[in-house]
Amino acid sequence: MDGEPGMRTAERLCTAMLGLVGVVAVYLAVRLPYWSQYGPGPGFLPVWLGFALFVLSALQLVELRHQGNADGGGQGNLLVQEQAHNVVPAADGDHAPTVVAPGVPHDGNGRTPFPMEFIVLCLAIVGHLLLITPLGWLSAAALFLLVGCRYIAGLGWGKSVLYAVLGPAALYLVFVVLLAMPFPQGPLGF
Repeated sequence: MDGEPGMRTAERLCTAMLGLVGVVAVYLAVRLPYWSQYGPGPGFLPVWLGFALFVLSALQLVELRHQGNADGGGQGNLLVQEQAHNVVPAADGDHAPTVVAPGVPHDGNGRTPFPMEFIVLCLAIVGHLLLITPLGWLSAAALFLLVGCRYIAGLGWGKSVLYAVLGPAALYLVFVVLLAMPFPQGPLGF
């Protein structure tokens, strides 16, 4: 607990460094063509990502400053952090207790089981990559979202199908229609 002021300083420093990376990215990206005759140029994405990184870093710095002022320099936040975690005592008594976030299953010693959702996610990513060529990007993305929503997020079939249709449709609208950037097409033409 003695390291809290140092941790807050480190968090501010890292956030400021990320903001600086955003500024440098924008500075370097404006040298690249922003737009080409076919759509966004090589400078388009780096400009917007750098700008977003800078803005989000600035907002985080404001939030960190607000938290520091609201709780007397960060001391009040320690109580919230202690109440928000479950402390699992060490089984052998030789080690310090383990802090586990609430709602995270553990075996009594603070070890969490390997989540099945992670395995499903890895398989879905590999399946998505393998299905892009035979089915096209939009169809592969729809299947990826269907698997993700149903088996990882645990949504019902109705919402899963809705998201699997609306997600690729929105991406098609933004990239193909508005930005004129075609996706790899499958045998059905999309």
